[in-house]
Amino acid sequence: VGGKYLASAICKSKSIFDIGMWGNSIGDEGADAFAEALKNHPSLTNLSLSANGITSHGGRSLAKALKENTSLHIFWLIQNKISDDAAS
Repeated sequence: VGGKYLASAICKSKSIFDIGMWGNSIGDEGADAFAEALKNHPSLTNLSLSANGITSHGGRSLAKALKENTSLHIFWLIQNKISDDAAS
């Protein structure tokens, strides 16, 4: 739930460049919300969603969003439960 609210706030503030969300258990619901935020955020350059209980479902949402995002340079997603297929 907290991941959804933070992702919503990110959409409203285009001056955020770096977000570290290591170990916050946002799960797939939070990953989906961050995916939507990534599609519309022109200045975010660094994002860590590591160790958040994200599965292949959330991984697929994030992978799709990354195809649209041109500003993100560093993206950490380690220690989640995402299959190789979902990450591509």
